[in-house]
Amino acid sequence: MSNLGDFGDAIISAFKTALGVDIVPGLLVGPIEDREMGSVLVHRVRESPGRVNEQQVIVTLRLFKRYQMVTDPTKPYDPKPLYNWVEELETIIYANQTGLAVGVWFQRITDFEVDPMQQGIEANLLAFRENPGTGGG
Repeated sequence: MSNLGDFGDAIISAFKTALGVDIVPGLLVGPIEDREMGSVLVHRVRESPGRVNEQQVIVTLRLFKRYQMVTDPTKPYDPKPLYNWVEELETIIYANQTGLAVGVWFQRITDFEVDPMQQGIEANLLAFRENPGTGGG
């Protein structure tokens, strides 16, 4: 079974390689002014309802574009680059639904939030693994 840190590192590696964006462990708060950047935080682990031998691991991935000041209120930030990231993340996680980290059976992205004010996105990823608190399987 992988530990949570290894799982977070596997997620960072998969997205960093595919997107070419610097991704760090933890939880970044945007905007980011000097470059495109992201973060990954394994922030919740819970027992699967009705399945005590299984855990759900919830991970938050945040990505920020290099911040561009919006000076004209009639011309807001164009969110299309953020939408593109949403679609890229879906493609990356689809290709890595299983086998991303030892001990994690399956993972998928459950939701996205696009934030044009911070010029970033937040994605939540749900993964399943054996519950080490019950001895697993």
